[in-house]
Amino acid sequence: GDEALWAVTGESGIGKVRGAIGMAEAPWLDRAYKMLPSYHPAFIMRNYSQRVVLIADMMKVVREMESPELHLPTRELWIEPTLEDIRALKRDYLDPADLISVDIETAAGQIDCIAFSPSPYLSLCVPFTDTKGRWNYWPTLEEEQAAWRLVRDILRSPTPKLLQNGLYDVYYLYMKYKIKVRNYLHDTRLLHHALYPELPKSLDFMVSIHANE
Repeated sequence: GDEALWAVTGESGIGKVRGAIGMAEAPWLDRAYKMLPSYHPAFIMRNYSQRVVLIADMMKVVREMESPELHLPTRELWIEPTLEDIRALKRDYLDPADLISVDIETAAGQIDCIAFSPSPYLSLCVPFTDTKGRWNYWPTLEEEQAAWRLVRDILRSPTPKLLQNGLYDVYYLYMKYKIKVRNYLHDTRLLHHALYPELPKSLDFMVSIHANE
């Protein structure tokens, strides 16, 4: 519950942090303890629809009890890439990959950025807008066109693609940019819903029960 969360972390807002693994290091504790915040049982009695969320958290607790240590994944994210960075990722990681994860972010009626990942541990984000003072991330039209050609070639490759709520991404890419995503095979949102139809399907909730971040 929120009071216990505040007591051991100084933070509040159990709904935003439940399911996130961490270490409790309050000054009144004799040592650091592995921690996973979740809803208070009294809250569940008043909001019984959230019982399945508490159960999902407890299933994660059982998994985490196998070790007192905190094991967080190491992830490498390439941001602010050059064209050569994109070419290198495509050549060295995406072309030989068995599966490519794809995700877009949109803003002001256009794609703000698009990310590609050949594994759970490496990803590259291709930006098209810039929040640091200029609207366009790419300094010249030629470089932006080259970046879009690389994006198009990756999406048109026969390698199976994995997306999150990908119907939106696929539709947006085609309607706005006439880029067809080839071999859109898996969707984490749909797979999660098929396995757990009673649970929320937002990305932050899925991360809270399936991953350690």
